[in-house]
Amino acid sequence: MKIAPRIKKKIISTIIICILVVYAILTLIPFYFLFVRTFVATSEMTDLYIWIPGKYEVSKKLAVNSIQERLKIEMPKFKQRFGIPQDDRLQPRMTIADIAEKYDIPLQEMIEFFETRYRFHGWLFTLTPRMVEGLAIYRSMLNSVIVTVSSLVLMIVLSILTGFVIAGFRKRWHFYIYTYYLVSLIIPPSLIIVPKYILMNYLHLINTYFSIILPFAAGSALSTMIFTSYIGTIPKDFSDAVKIDGGSRLQYLWHVVVPLCIIPIGTLTVIELPQIWNQFLEPLLYLEKQQLYTLQLYLRGFLGHNSDDFQAFNTAILVSIIPMLAVYLSARRLFVKSLMAGAIKG
Repeated sequence: MKIAPRIKKKIISTIIICILVVYAILTLIPFYFLFVRTFVATSEMTDLYIWIPGKYEVSKKLAVNSIQERLKIEMPKFKQRFGIPQDDRLQPRMTIADIAEKYDIPLQEMIEFFETRYRFHGWLFTLTPRMVEGLAIYRSMLNSVIVTVSSLVLMIVLSILTGFVIAGFRKRWHFYIYTYYLVSLIIPPSLIIVPKYILMNYLHLINTYFSIILPFAAGSALSTMIFTSYIGTIPKDFSDAVKIDGGSRLQYLWHVVVPLCIIPIGTLTVIELPQIWNQFLEPLLYLEKQQLYTLQLYLRGFLGHNSDDFQAFNTAILVSIIPMLAVYLSARRLFVKSLMAGAIKG
């Protein structure tokens, strides 16, 4: 029995969408459990939680030194919260009950305060502006945004220009340039670390964002292949129509080619963005000033200073993933369209 082309197209589309939905669910499950673990106190890390746990049971015999060690609460803020004179020194072995009795504080109020602090300690500690390696998390995240957006925008622009020139391989040197980009696929990145560092040092780009942005902006074999292949499929009639109307080649590029490249732009963004955002080795090599540290370098210092605080550890990792997860979810339609465009004809 022969299936009609329209029905066949719908079946293939449905299968692809179902596969992508299942893949997305399986991909998001680890992030879900990581999110749940951000609400699990370090003392409960050996327990398995499917959902955010309820109240943390705080004993009235909890000592002050234990509070400072586990919750890393600054004592001046703690005293201010419960109206305790700043000049009074709390003995490390004093319990919650002792403090409540000495300063006439309702015991239940203190217990509820610490129950909340234990459950949300990861978020409160991670997102509170604090200096690690001379840098705060918000500044490091801004640094990563600057590097990532600049690298991606320049990569897309230069890749479109490269693909626009060599698409169709009208001249022999077009093929040579395309082959040059393909050769980069077989060169291990670790092999060019030393030459790149020498070049950046010679250009006096060490301790600047350009040392990280420029290598990504130059593009890669993948970005060149994507735009060269896609631009090569644009009918030549479009170019002829622009010429007939008196338009220049630059106008054809800006008003016709670029709007038609939305799908490959979305595809390249989904593929390259996590790689640029999560880069660690290049910032470590090229950035010596702590004020220029990206988020990944900040996390190295953060995790080093809080290696025994697994709740804050999990929260910091999740915070670094959230921007990429948001971009992935917002660009998923473009990604699906790009896959279907290559799989379905007609």
